[in-house]
Amino acid sequence: MNSEKLMDMFILEEMMDRTRGRSRGRPGGGGGAPPFINTKSFLFGGGNEWLEGPGSQAVVGVSPTCITYSAWVKTTNTGNQYVQSIKRDLTSSSSLFSLRTFGADKVGLVLRLAASTISPLYSVPGGLTDGAWHHICASWHSSTGAVCYVDGVLVGTDANNLAVDADLEEPYTVGGFSTVSPLSFNGNIEEPGVFEGGAMFSLAEAQELYNQTGPGKPGNLSLTSRAADLKSWYRMGDDPLDDATGTTGRIVDQVDSPALDAIPQNTEAGDIVTDTP
Repeated sequence: MNSEKLMDMFILEEMMDRTRGRSRGRPGGGGGAPPFINTKSFLFGGGNEWLEGPGSQAVVGVSPTCITYSAWVKTTNTGNQYVQSIKRDLTSSSSLFSLRTFGADKVGLVLRLAASTISPLYSVPGGLTDGAWHHICASWHSSTGAVCYVDGVLVGTDANNLAVDADLEEPYTVGGFSTVSPLSFNGNIEEPGVFEGGAMFSLAEAQELYNQTGPGKPGNLSLTSRAADLKSWYRMGDDPLDDATGTTGRIVDQVDSPALDAIPQNTEAGDIVTDTP
């Protein structure tokens, strides 16, 4: 049976299950884990487009000690563009922990507490803007600093450790920095996940994400060794209910839907495309 027929069967079964009040596609949803079928990603045009999730505090709690991002990206844009951001303040739109790409071969983190901002940039061997898919895993810990991996390879660390206050009011975003200053991503983003708690991801854990269903292939984040820390995960088109229509659509959260679903901003239904790692 080909993948399209398998997907059609899964969508039908999923819709039937949801009418009965359960989901086969999420942890604890009943029926066990569905087959991981990955045929879609979200294409951002760089023109003030992003996904707006709930308040950051709803995703990572009141005073998180460790946040980890996992996302697959594909881009040829060398500008400053944001992949994922947890925000701490509505008035200043300042970041607590953000993941971005910058230039042809840099991945960057933004760490902020009050007036202190640290924005390390790490060089990626071979670059990031070659139009190929790359996996980024970045962890921040309040007592040990930050670490970043690209395609299962360590690219940088930062020893700055910042305690966190509880002011996490602005929405968690994918594909943009904030509602005030989007700095939108120009390219594809796939399978963005947020983990909270525990230690920063190790090299082995980052490689697990990069090679989950084969070399350089994503998989079900709820089945990784850090599944207990998974707080949010968007399939970016592969959930049967995903809809990229700006303001009226939604991208379904695989951990806690509908509470953590994201609302597309300034996007169109056609921004969900058939292009995956």
